[in-house]
Amino acid sequence: MPIDFSMLAGLPGLVALIVCLRRGPAYAFLNVYLPVLLLLPDDCRMPISGQLNFAESAIIPIAAVYLWQEGRNWEWSLTDFLVLAFASLVVCSEYMNTEYWLAQHLAISMTTTVILPYIVAKGLIVRERMGVEIAKRITVLATFVAIVSVYQFRMTANPFTDFVSRLFPRIDNGASFRYGFARISGPWTHPILAGIILLFAYRTARWLEWTGEWRGSVPFLSFSLGTTYDRHGRSPIVSISKVRFCEVALVVGSLMTISRGPWLGAAMAAVVMMLVRTRHRTYVTLLAFFAAVIVAFPIYYAFDSYVKVDRFDGSNEARESAAYRREMIEQYMVVAEERPEWGWGSSVTGQGLYPRVENMDSIDNHYLLLALISGMFSLAALVLLLLWVPVRLLGFSLRNVRDEPATSLAVTLLGSFILFAIAISTAWLGAQTQPLLFIIAGWSEALLLAPSFVTAKVTSPVQEVSYGFERVMV
Repeated sequence: MPIDFSMLAGLPGLVALIVCLRRGPAYAFLNVYLPVLLLLPDDCRMPISGQLNFAESAIIPIAAVYLWQEGRNWEWSLTDFLVLAFASLVVCSEYMNTEYWLAQHLAISMTTTVILPYIVAKGLIVRERMGVEIAKRITVLATFVAIVSVYQFRMTANPFTDFVSRLFPRIDNGASFRYGFARISGPWTHPILAGIILLFAYRTARWLEWTGEWRGSVPFLSFSLGTTYDRHGRSPIVSISKVRFCEVALVVGSLMTISRGPWLGAAMAAVVMMLVRTRHRTYVTLLAFFAAVIVAFPIYYAFDSYVKVDRFDGSNEARESAAYRREMIEQYMVVAEERPEWGWGSSVTGQGLYPRVENMDSIDNHYLLLALISGMFSLAALVLLLLWVPVRLLGFSLRNVRDEPATSLAVTLLGSFILFAIAISTAWLGAQTQPLLFIIAGWSEALLLAPSFVTAKVTSPVQEVSYGFERVMV
């Protein structure tokens, strides 16, 4: 019988506190919180009130030290109130539907996964000019997960959870399959969530490539041709840059998740980003908007016809999945309308208390799930946040010079919001994706308030392309 070492989930909090006192909260955020968030499973929790996991325990001392040092200089914005409103409404709905101790438990969770990541990201990025370092850290950590997860794709066993499950007996390390292949999830609970994080990391890698802030090649992938020499007697070196290596690994990793929702979100994000980054972007964007309005109705009717099938006929897995989601929304919207304001609440394990529809236990849509559990007020706050910040990023991108690092960062964050907004319509905003979304929101707000402090003043370099495989779209 495995021994329960659940109290170890509080160890990152102690490490983060020590690092904060010795090196400051910015250093602790980069070198403690982000590695803990992206490399350790989310299901490992302390057996005390609040049930803090690794990342939740790590963010508390970082946020506390930052607020103690810089809280008086905080610059309020509408986004701050939207974030606070979303977290508060979710907690209030839990209190209205269940008991006080359950609402208290959820309040701690929302504070450590929504409010504190947003505060730390917004405050530290402005103060420390650490946007580039955050992008590098996210890219490297996600690349590491993608490379290690090749083992899970081939052998089905998950290296990130197999070892930890010996210390935390309650962790779920079951495998998911599609088309006969194991779908990788890494430390991120579910393949769809893994797909979201890997594709977001790809976007940060692309931004680093655009700005030229990450130079150099991968040492063990550089070699000499040895057969031809230039006029100085040197043999040409074939190499792949660090950022390009990470991009390739992240794309391959996202393919191994076999998750269509993140792929669709990434494709839509790429189209929008390509339009915003064109030379005549204002006119092209307006033209694309009107074109999208024109084709929206034919696409809707074509999709509606596509999903009108029996989800049990077994002929096409993708079509059956789409049909299930359509029927799920129709059935559960009736349930949500029974308690529209505050929803039905959730249990101590996070399971919704709403009535289940027969043969539809899985709610594969976070917007619907939020309406069922927390009500329409909470859903409205989240949707407003997912619209307000991207619209401002789009306006910032169109007003500023195309090749400026701040502009390309705004485009990257805009694409990240589109990726999340679409992908969570096929899953739930859970595990590491929730704090990551609010880190992106804080990062975006920091950029919009002080763009010169978020990115380094660098000249956008002209990249020398020696080999055809170095040309990648968007």
